[in-house]
Amino acid sequence: MQNRLSTRMLFMVLLPVFVCTLLLVFLLIAFNAAYDVVVGVQEENLRELVRLGSSSIDRLWISPREKSVEALARSPLLQKRIRGEVPFSELHADWESIHPALEGCFFIYYGLEDGTIELYPDLDLPEDYDHRERLSYKKGINLETTSPAWTAPYAEIITGQIIVSTVVQLRDAQNRPIGVFAADITLKGLQEILNQIQLPRGSSIFLLDTEGTPFVGTDVEDVRTGGLPGESDKTFVEYSSPLSNGWRIAVVVPRKSMARSFERLRSLVLGFSFLLFILSAGILAFHVIKLASRAHRLASYFEEVMMENRPLGRVFRSNDEFSFLNKQFNKVILATRRAENERLSREQVFRFIIERSPIGFFRTRSEGSLLYANPYFIRLLGYSPEEMETIDSVERFYADREDRKTFLAELSEKHEVQGRRIRFQRKSGDFFWISMNSLIVPGQENREVFEIEGFLIDATDEVEEQERLRILAETDPLTTLANRRAFFERFSIALGQARQNGESISLIIFDVDRFKPVNDTYGHDLGDEILRLIAAAGEKIIRKGDVFARLGGDEFALLLPASSGEEAKGLASRLQAGIAQIDPPDPLDSFPSISIGICCHGDAEDCSIDELYKKADTALYEAKAAGRNRIVLYTPPT
Repeated sequence: MQNRLSTRMLFMVLLPVFVCTLLLVFLLIAFNAAYDVVVGVQEENLRELVRLGSSSIDRLWISPREKSVEALARSPLLQKRIRGEVPFSELHADWESIHPALEGCFFIYYGLEDGTIELYPDLDLPEDYDHRERLSYKKGINLETTSPAWTAPYAEIITGQIIVSTVVQLRDAQNRPIGVFAADITLKGLQEILNQIQLPRGSSIFLLDTEGTPFVGTDVEDVRTGGLPGESDKTFVEYSSPLSNGWRIAVVVPRKSMARSFERLRSLVLGFSFLLFILSAGILAFHVIKLASRAHRLASYFEEVMMENRPLGRVFRSNDEFSFLNKQFNKVILATRRAENERLSREQVFRFIIERSPIGFFRTRSEGSLLYANPYFIRLLGYSPEEMETIDSVERFYADREDRKTFLAELSEKHEVQGRRIRFQRKSGDFFWISMNSLIVPGQENREVFEIEGFLIDATDEVEEQERLRILAETDPLTTLANRRAFFERFSIALGQARQNGESISLIIFDVDRFKPVNDTYGHDLGDEILRLIAAAGEKIIRKGDVFARLGGDEFALLLPASSGEEAKGLASRLQAGIAQIDPPDPLDSFPSISIGICCHGDAEDCSIDELYKKADTALYEAKAAGRNRIVLYTPPT
């Protein structure tokens, strides 16, 4: 059977998909078309309402109050009172007659720069009251025009009532500002005007000050919080042009409420869609139930085959998708069982090799716990299998715990370490060297605690052989002192440290007086014995940290870090005395003397190893020339 859907399955799947798709397309087209039309008309109507509302507030509320306040500020009676030509009682009577006509007027007053203030109605002001600190005064005195201006709504300082002030700047005959005339007006009447504007359900209308903050509106919460929601897919927001005093009107309308007329159409469309959905759902449910039954039978067969290892067979006799799945599953299971058998076989062979290998295999965690160790690993460390199970951390195997920290740092960086040599400690306390290869278990590289796999071998013989070869390469075989190469390597290091630390360093060179005639007369064996005795005598007197070497033939050298010329000369004297006390080997009557040359490198000097060696050699030559068996400290020529 080809790997494709049957005609019946195609029909069963595509029919509900087609019906639902058709319904969805119809719904989208109908809703979008109707919604756009209805909402577009509503938005235009709302814009017109905002324009009418702003015109009404400007015409019915703002303009009358501005005209009244401006008339009062320009009245001759007020000017005479400011000049002191009439008593305040006359102005008071005039304001009292006008006050009822100013709807919502709270206070009428004028205030001058010198602190003078007179108001109506009468009110006992606090002793510390200064009208010049009021918002209305600051607004008016800073005007650049004599036209009325409005403050933002604020809480009246005496009564706490929310008001706005209409202010006019007062000027003297020279047109200089001398004070302000103001009327404090409550917001009475504004709310009534806004409430008369008909809006869709759930909508709000607000009056905003010049800063854009709502102070009157039909939604108390937005007025209280001082902010309006922004326009979005769910909300329509429209602002009017600024009114004559800078205020603006804003409406906030849920877009859903703008399409109420669309409800009937939507109900009709949804009803029709529901019928189509029920029909499609019935057809789909019939086929789904049938599919579910067959799927359950196939799943039960899969579970029995996988969990109970039952023989493979055919669940369905028809030639459909489920029969095809049954056949393909049987093929996969057969292949999986063969692969599993092969894996188990390979695993048994691998474990056989690991368990009997002369290599220590292990698996640990980075925090130190041991997960696995093969028999060779356990024997190598001197434990029994039972004892190895009680080991809490592999750190106890390390002779130096710092070696494990270094190993983990390198492993974390590179994810693999090869050929690292580490000094281990057996259960018995004996130390030995291992060579280890290890890596982080794949997939755990970025974990804080990861697992480590690897193997190790005993590398003690190899390490000891390398150490023996290193010693041979740096040691004079006759005297066991450092040889010439090792001496100059240590000389270079010591000289650098002396310069860095500002210390002096001394170099002693000596050889055996008349050694060649003795060697030629009595043979090399006697000559070698003399050299060994000199080396032994020198090792007894040198300090810890000094370097004693045979440079070749009968020439020896002593390097004395952190020493002065006098200290070097004292050591040379002790060396010369010690050699003089050596019993001469037969057939010599006396032990040969030595001639010594010394050079001291002070912290103020800057010369090379070759220069120091030449200076010490020059001093040795002078000792020879002076009759041998002498000590000469190099002094620069004058």
